[in-house]
Amino acid sequence: MFNALTRGSSTFEILDKEENKILYNHIESLYRQSYFILRSKQGWTSSREWRIAIFNDDNQSAFGFPGGNMMISTGMLKTFNKEYELFYLMSFENTLMDSGFLFANFLTYIEDSIDVERLIEEADSEEAYAIGNEMVERLEFNELITEETDLAAMEWICQSSNFRTDGILSIFPKLVEDSAWSQSRKSSLNRTETARDNFLALGCENDDRATALGNTYYVDVILPLIP
Repeated sequence: MFNALTRGSSTFEILDKEENKILYNHIESLYRQSYFILRSKQGWTSSREWRIAIFNDDNQSAFGFPGGNMMISTGMLKTFNKEYELFYLMSFENTLMDSGFLFANFLTYIEDSIDVERLIEEADSEEAYAIGNEMVERLEFNELITEETDLAAMEWICQSSNFRTDGILSIFPKLVEDSAWSQSRKSSLNRTETARDNFLALGCENDDRATALGNTYYVDVILPLIP
């Protein structure tokens, strides 16, 4: 599905990797840190590179696929001011995938798991494209799943990285209510309060944690590269 949605004839306007090499290298580096952590902790044996595609869209959108690949919009990338905010989003999407929530939700839009196996065996790019588009448009996760995923993502970041853990607290106020990501990852009215309570309960000190390459690197270097 990832290959189908990122092909040249897709309705998604995918940024060319060669023309946007610095941007892709940095985003891929952050994503690699995120999924390496998850794979090592969960005992994944695959060494396959998980891929990420950036598509041109002002809507705040990001979504993962079963197996680890991910797509993110330029509108979402422009939402962030610090790398730990983007790292949180990546960890959130990886947690949705690893927890089984993504695949369980995905299966509601096709008949059963045998269809997935057939799709893989037949390599039907047109059917994959149709299913992928439907998944992107229709998948949504309720407030309880979002809250559980927030907690799990914070735990991963706290235990396995040097990034600030509470990225959702700075991301949430900048999310547009009717954006694709907000509409598909439902938030309770007290999402930030719950996330703050969970953060405090983790006992994960943020004072010495990094925003990767410095407090202004994302704004000074990365944001100007985003179309």
